[in-house]
Amino acid sequence: MAKSECNKAVANLMDWIKREDRWTVSFDAMFEAHTAATLDAGGFSPEELADILGYEGMAALFGCVFEDLTAQRFETVPHNIVDDYLKRRGWRDSVP
Repeated sequence: MAKSECNKAVANLMDWIKREDRWTVSFDAMFEAHTAATLDAGGFSPEELADILGYEGMAALFGCVFEDLTAQRFETVPHNIVDDYLKRRGWRDSVP
């Protein structure tokens, strides 16, 4: 898959997360799971964490959470976000 096609597919999947409440909730829960220990140990808020990490650090954290979410299966949903996206919106992306 060409890089631009891959970037488009990832962007479409990220948009899907924003549109579907169950995946937004799952993303938020995954983000909390990735940051809870740090926030508790440091005694600061998510906003303060963003200030500490800066744009690049938050982008890396977002990427980790996004990748983790795409690989997870949840008990309440019989499939993961990628399966759900491909089933409902995958026709938008090219085959390669």
